[in-house]
Amino acid sequence: MNMLKRISLKSLAIIASVAFLASCTEPKKGDEKHNPVEGTWVIVAVDGMEIGTAGEQPIVTFEGDGSINGTLGCNTWNATAIVDSLGAGNISIKTVGTTKKLCPDMVVENTVLRTVGKIEKYEIASITEEEDEAGEGGVFLQMFNKEGRIVMVAKKLGDNTPVDAMVALRGEWIVYQIGDEQVTTDQTLPFIIDPSTESVNGHTGSNSYGGTVVLKGSHGITFPAIALTQAMGSDEENAREKALMDAINNTTAWKESGDGRIHFVDKLGKTMFVVER
Repeated sequence: MNMLKRISLKSLAIIASVAFLASCTEPKKGDEKHNPVEGTWVIVAVDGMEIGTAGEQPIVTFEGDGSINGTLGCNTWNATAIVDSLGAGNISIKTVGTTKKLCPDMVVENTVLRTVGKIEKYEIASITEEEDEAGEGGVFLQMFNKEGRIVMVAKKLGDNTPVDAMVALRGEWIVYQIGDEQVTTDQTLPFIIDPSTESVNGHTGSNSYGGTVVLKGSHGITFPAIALTQAMGSDEENAREKALMDAINNTTAWKESGDGRIHFVDKLGKTMFVVER
């Protein structure tokens, strides 16, 4: 179940030529060390493939000194970016290193690693919600190969977005526990969260829900606007649904446990609900 909206490559291609931010691709006067791509970005497309699942989207941070670090979805990676050395809009990514964990699906990771060495040019485009077919908008880093084809697209994260929380929380989970009670139904209860778009959605067993997620600091989190469909379930399903909605609405923080699960807790530190992969 994946109800996350996806970035439209068509929108990016159309707008790239007219929404180019010249101020982001030219060094600041008097500041030769300025890195125009500095910041943290979520890779939403690579080599023609849109990456629509939050848990698979790699994250890359361009540091001011030209170094790169991030996560490929499972493994972490680091490299060096040489930006604007041959004029504004030029970039090359060199000396890529990664961890070597064996992951269930390596398609995205391998495609990113295969593609970064082909990047030679970049543009930074600002796209409004109205211009983006996906209805999201934002600031996008578009990277091109020597033939001028877009081979990678990344969306800028807000300056206050906690990257550690992005890495730990995003993706598809199932609800393992509500309050002190483990979920024992044969039907899994999906819980899908994407902090980069501030979205969350899932299913209670009888109804779908969706809304916004807000990260606060390193481990603060709230779900301030959750909408729920109105199908009637059994008494057991209705009771479980109410308990889950109450748990989500009372959540103020999250924490990881040693078993790979995420615990969402209230302001007193009491566990509201638990999710697992």
